Amino acid sequence: MTCLLALVLVAAPAIPPGDLLQGKPPSASQGVLTPQQLTDGVFLREGESWDAPFSARIEPNGFARWDLGAPTEIRCLALQGDNNEDYIVDGSLDGETFTRIWAAEKQENAGLLTRYGQVQATARYLKVWTTGGDGLYAISEIAAWSTCPAPWPPVLERISGQPISPPARLVIAFFVLAMLLAISTVKPGATPLVKLTYLLPMAAGVYLVSWLIDPNFDAWGTLGLGVVVIVGYWYSQRPKSAAPAAPAAPAAPEGPPAPKDP
Repeated sequence: MTCLLALVLVAAPAIPPGDLLQGKPPSASQGVLTPQQLTDGVFLREGESWDAPFSARIEPNGFARWDLGAPTEIRCLALQGDNNEDYIVDGSLDGETFTRIWAAEKQENAGLLTRYGQVQATARYLKVWTTGGDGLYAISEIAAWSTCPAPWPPVLERISGQPISPPARLVIAFFVLAMLLAISTVKPGATPLVKLTYLLPMAAGVYLVSWLIDPNFDAWGTLGLGVVVIVGYWYSQRPKSAAPAAPAAPAAPEGPPAPKDP
């Protein structure tokens, strides 16, 4: 049940299909603290802090490089990075000689901001690095396409980069424990009204927990998933049909009548 609840509470942000880098960790990197987060499919809300969770902090002179496996056309790029630096994307056919494909230039507004670029390039290797700014470098996501998504720039689903506060974590933990305890007390054969008194608070709790995780989370979708999980468990606890009774054993034949007294 805990695994099912986790599925209810976590939703993966969507990137338009065809991203050449999504889910592909860099084949080489230097000075990138969490390189796998560069292509984990998570774009944060615009303006999040440069060191927010899900962003990869980059040291000066740091870089990340990907091997696409074969020469590949590059037509569109998206990069979300700290606002006051330039982020450079280079391409190479042999992994040795790199030429600039695109520069995601610094922006005026503060925080992590997304830049979009359309290019005409062919490369097997892509490398991203940064220059300028205040030396506090971070990229939350980089994506590349051979065919530009429509519309362009694409509509990206984003999540909050702010960690869940300790009070919210406490509420979530309490809700999970209370939910498991409540489910354990529902007896098979309980009336629908009794089961409904469990279902409605649980559904409301799923809604509250989703809001605590992210106020802009798709709470109605989460609520629907929560109802499905709970109703499924409810259905699994329905009374089992009684097994058919075993046929009665045949009666033993009566013996001869007892002799009467003379």
